[in-house]
Amino acid sequence: MRAYAPAPAPKISLGAPKRPWKPLWMGATNIAQEFKQRLPEFKEAGNFLLVTGGFVAADFIAHQLIPITEGPKTANFYYGDKLIWTIPGLLLGRLLSDYVIKGSNTVRALTISTTCTALLQSRYLRTYPANFNLTVFLLHEAILFPLSFLITGPSPATGFY
Repeated sequence: MRAYAPAPAPKISLGAPKRPWKPLWMGATNIAQEFKQRLPEFKEAGNFLLVTGGFVAADFIAHQLIPITEGPKTANFYYGDKLIWTIPGLLLGRLLSDYVIKGSNTVRALTISTTCTALLQSRYLRTYPANFNLTVFLLHEAILFPLSFLITGPSPATGFY
């Protein structure tokens, strides 16, 4: 008779996996590569933040330089409200320019800036005199119109930037 021989043990490899580990959502192997791959996704949001920051900074400087809108004549919460309400105004203007107006980039930038300015200015119509409101509306329009070109994106009418 033969002696009992146990079955051979299965070969289990605890070494490196067959393929390197990658995050499930991107397939990137390191953080720098993942950041580079995701960067275009944040371009539009970054442009909205850039427009908001530039608008608030330019508005603060302009309010210090124009006598009718000098700093002491503006409320303490004015710039904080501007930071909060500018992005919804820009988004509303972008929606109107994309789905209702559908013109050239100049028309779309004018739509975005006018919508945002009207939304911001509507809060102060009853609290400030008419000459202040008109001056500030035109000032905001002059600041936001050139900045709005950053967020117009490709025109639905032409397909070009």
